[in-house]
Amino acid sequence: MAYFLRFVAIWSTAVLFFPVKCSAELQELTDDTFNDEVARKEITLVMFMAPWCGHCQKLHPVIQEVADNLTDHQSAGVYTVDCTSVGQKKCHYFSVSGYPTLKLFKRGHFWKDYDGGRTFEDIVSFLTDVSGPRPEMVADEESLERLVKDSVAYVGFFGEDTNDSRLMEVFMSIADEFRGQIKTGLSTDDEMIKRHCPQNGVVFVRMKAMRSKYEPNEIVYEGKPKRSALLEWMQQVKHGLVGVRTPGNQHEFKKPLIVAYYDVDFEYDAKTTKKLRNRVLQVAKRFKDNFNFAVSQKFDFPNDFFQFGFTSLPMGKAVVLATTAAGKFRMEGKLEVGNLEDFIVKLKKGKLTPFVRSAKAPERNDGVVKIVTANTFKELVVDSGRDSFLMLYSAKCSRSQMIQPVWRSVGKTMVGEDVDILMMEVLSNDRLPEYVLVGQVPTFYWVPKTNKTNPVFYSGEQELSDFVRYIAENASDELKSINREGKRTKSAKDEL
Repeated sequence: MAYFLRFVAIWSTAVLFFPVKCSAELQELTDDTFNDEVARKEITLVMFMAPWCGHCQKLHPVIQEVADNLTDHQSAGVYTVDCTSVGQKKCHYFSVSGYPTLKLFKRGHFWKDYDGGRTFEDIVSFLTDVSGPRPEMVADEESLERLVKDSVAYVGFFGEDTNDSRLMEVFMSIADEFRGQIKTGLSTDDEMIKRHCPQNGVVFVRMKAMRSKYEPNEIVYEGKPKRSALLEWMQQVKHGLVGVRTPGNQHEFKKPLIVAYYDVDFEYDAKTTKKLRNRVLQVAKRFKDNFNFAVSQKFDFPNDFFQFGFTSLPMGKAVVLATTAAGKFRMEGKLEVGNLEDFIVKLKKGKLTPFVRSAKAPERNDGVVKIVTANTFKELVVDSGRDSFLMLYSAKCSRSQMIQPVWRSVGKTMVGEDVDILMMEVLSNDRLPEYVLVGQVPTFYWVPKTNKTNPVFYSGEQELSDFVRYIAENASDELKSINREGKRTKSAKDEL
């Protein structure tokens, strides 16, 4: 009982953000004062700036206005650091490379870069969200519906007779740690507890607009009162059978993934959005153990369509695209339950041909450097029976253009050898097989004929002699004209 009352007391005495306007001087931190001042607040926003910076001068009044609306008792602080004088060491420590840079600190420790809007309203809204009391009190059904109006939420239902105080402690800790990232609520009302979670505990409540007959609107946590277990469960139930995939959360949707793209808008066109999502839900319920499912606003993912060979965004219709370990697949026809089921059944049985985005192969490809495309990669690299030295480049990259004469010289040097010198443009071709990772371009890979599935990343210098020496040292069979040390053989010199 005492434990429960202590938690409720902590929550109820939390100070709301911006209750009154109280002028406060915008404090400039120095290398010496930084740590102590930042540690005083729950959340701290720091603007790293330079006096001569025009953008800093424009943003400074906004930051000042935010500071003017803070009170001494609030849990958020706003400060500046002059990177050209008394704050140089801190700017260097936090790798500040441009001005102004806004960084967030939690309880004195760096939390993350602030990448939100830079108006007074944007910053106030953000700080209110991350420094206000969490979780929100849920006193009745009306307040619960408000909580899940535009987002899913996790609600703790704990009465005065709570036995599992450890679960409550873990839940409150997570709610505090992830404030601003997940929405949480707390209900101590007996009627609400009886209706939603009679045994006391944590309940996932689905966003109002995403409710359907195909999955439960509420899910009770039944795991152990451990932080890792509760967090894992939160992530598992977060998106449901068919999540709403956005640019901000796309990393949470893993392959094999089937996405329906259309005008997803729960605010202005909830009826159509729910109708199409429900069609996907009907099918997802059957194949949930085989695939992950999502819907996406198609205007948020133009690159997805580019990767699947579309020359423009498809207008006026839903498009279903699938990505699996076997490749990329496009569903033909309308987003209807029967059509989607048929597509997934064929996909599961391996009866569909994956889509490959490939540049057109040249009609003649017998130069000293051969051109590789996505469609010819297997023929020219994997099945060639020869050592391959592959350059991945971009037609838009100046460094890629500069290195090509050197690469052609490498090709001329290898004429008559059992080695293919190859190049492949990465923007006009589909991504390479999983074992080839493309970072910056140009990138070079040595692919020995004896082990085509394990190409070797080349990290040496990029002059002709460096490339030739590397080939000579690593060729599966010793070169005819160059020995292992990279020097021309006697017979080669005689021919010259």
